[in-house]
Amino acid sequence: MRRYAAIVTGDRHATRREWGDVVRDVLEGALPALGNLTILHGDASGIDTIADVLINERWPMVPLLVYPAQWDVFRAAGNPNAAGPERNNRMLRHLIAFGDAGYDIRVLAFHNFIDNSRGTKNMVEQARRANVPVRIFTSRG
Repeated sequence: MRRYAAIVTGDRHATRREWGDVVRDVLEGALPALGNLTILHGDASGIDTIADVLINERWPMVPLLVYPAQWDVFRAAGNPNAAGPERNNRMLRHLIAFGDAGYDIRVLAFHNFIDNSRGTKNMVEQARRANVPVRIFTSRG
């Protein structure tokens, strides 16, 4: 039986009203075997929260690995802007470890204006540099 792991990333300003159906449909498509999927996310508002709530409501058996950015640590070190990219790198390293353990891995990115994004765009760029498959979705699917 195949096992899957995916990072969910996206727009921090997304609302469940605008994005909920798209995120739900994508997750349902990524859930070929509910017991064999792990989701990683960055604990941000917007898409991360929408995915977290949907998974807890609909598929509570799906493991969620949450990676909050360490804003205070990086702020104290004088480089608060590094917190998001560092968190993305941490999630990506763990996702790649799942791949090394035989999981099918991917990044699921949700953003209408990816080129104007900082966090989601950074996650997508890091994943592509690491040759991790990326799918980008808009609020229209």
